[in-house]
Amino acid sequence: MNKIFICPSPLKPFNILVIVSIMKRLHSKIFSQLKARVCFSLY
Repeated sequence: MNKIFICPSPLKPFNILVIVSIMKRLHSKIFSQLKARVCFSLY
């Protein structure tokens, strides 16, 4: 029980960083596709 409570606190920032990096990668892919679609629909 103690390990479960102690472990997340030092790992939390790392987990957030990992999630943020994954989200950024996904977002950049989605954003580039969206941008292409928006540009295509505008012109």
